[in-house]
Amino acid sequence: FDTEKIVERHGSIHFSQCVDRCSNDIWSNSEVKLTVDSDTFLAKSDLPKCKHCVSLSRPNILMFGDWGYLAERTREQQERLHEWIRQTISKKLRITVIEIGAGKDVPTVRHFSEEMMQQYGANLVRINPRDYDGPQGTIALPLGGFEGLDKIFNS
Repeated sequence: FDTEKIVERHGSIHFSQCVDRCSNDIWSNSEVKLTVDSDTFLAKSDLPKCKHCVSLSRPNILMFGDWGYLAERTREQQERLHEWIRQTISKKLRITVIEIGAGKDVPTVRHFSEEMMQQYGANLVRINPRDYDGPQGTIALPLGGFEGLDKIFNS
């Protein structure tokens, strides 16, 4: 997918930031080679370091109770999304949200999908083997993600 058209609501495991927040920099960690012992789940190799100081780096993902998460990358992605929504609505086009695997335990994505439905009249297709229910008008597919997409695109 075009990275300019994706919103990673809780960050990405593929990017890093400094544990100590020595800067607000977020960088790709594509060159990090971490080896983990599959029996003990302990790192066999050195843990990744911040590219600016000697502290450890961490994934740029939002965790529960995480006051150290740097959200700038996600904010930029959300700004692009909201601009796309504004342009799409101004052209009188209808939006369809295909939500895959968003359960009820961490409802961030579900809230967004339902808000799109309520605010903009978007269609909502919810694919989830257990938590597939939604507001009236939701197209609920009680399937796994791959199976649900396969049925949509190959029916």
